Formats: sequence, structure tokens, C-alpha cells
Amino acid sequence: MGSKAYEKGEKKNVTIDSLQGFFKEGKQKVEVKFKGCKNALPYSMSVAYNTSLPQSSKECVLGLETKLNTANTKVGETVRLSAVLKNVTDKGQPMSMAILGIPAGLSVQPFQLKELMDKHVIDFYETTGNNVVCYYRSLAPNESKTINLDLKADIAGTYEAAASSAYLYYTNELKTWNSGAKITIN
Repeated sequence: MGSKAYEKGEKKNVTIDSLQGFFKEGKQKVEVKFKGCKNALPYSMSVAYNTSLPQSSKECVLGLETKLNTANTKVGETVRLSAVLKNVTDKGQPMSMAILGIPAGLSVQPFQLKELMDKHVIDFYETTGNNVVCYYRSLAPNESKTINLDLKADIAGTYEAAASSAYLYYTNELKTWNSGAKITIN
């Protein structure tokens, strides 16, 4: 993948850039080999990366699907974001939550969120940045909850929301992820 010469007495870090083409989806195995030296040098490795869709945990007991009813709209029109949160087990689940990514350029209608809570579609909600967090006290075995949000198109442009996720409140390390919705507003 890459190599770098290291001379006796050199004190700079050994850096090998532009290796992204060698990595694929899933778990990675990286080996460091030393050539032409009797004893391996001590080393540490630092890897930085970004992804728009993190890998879902196979142990997550919730499923999530999100979609916009259109990929194109005009300023002032309404776009529906539909999300389905599902308990994928035959056991009841406590404290379930879904974090729904909202594309920039679209806005959530606060009255609608309150209405969803009043009609017991969701137990509680909060908005943070471009996300709507929907909380449920519990989900029955194999129960599905459908959340429909009518979003107002405010600003022209092409946008992609952050990935949406679902998990149990106390096990946020076990998440299921859904890619962020994309939209063009004219």
C-alpha cells in the first residue's frame, strides 16, 4: 500500500498519506512491516476517516427506514418525510428512540411535532440542529411506529441530511443507521 524510508537519527513522524483507495467497506486489517532492519521500531498508527452512513450494529433490536416523498420540490412547497421505526424482536423494548436527519433547506413545523405527541404517535420529541429526536417509552414485540413529518421547503439548493439512526436509549453503541434523505429545492 505504501512505503517510507526512515534513516538513522531521523526524528520526524513517518507519514503515509492517500491510502483511502485501499480500504473497503467492513473490518480492515492493517500490517506494518519493517524491511532491512534487525529490530522493529516502536510505532503507533493514527487513522482518520469520515462517512455519511455509519455501519449499523447487528445487535440493534430496532429497524429504521426513512424516505422523502419527492427528490425535487419548489420553495414554499411541503415535502413529507416518512419514517418507520420497528422493534425487530419478539420481545418488548423500553426507551426506544429515532433520530431523524432533516435536509438543510427544509424546516420542521413545530405545531406538527406537538400534534404527533398529543395524538400519541410519539411519546416525546426534541429538535437538535437538523435532527428531530423521537422518543418512545416502549415498543411492543414486532411493533412498528410510522412518523410522518411535513417539511416546508425554505431555501433553494441541493441538500443531503445527516444519516438517521435508531437505538435503545441506554445502548447507544448499538445503532441502526439509514442514509440521509436527499432533495433539490428550486
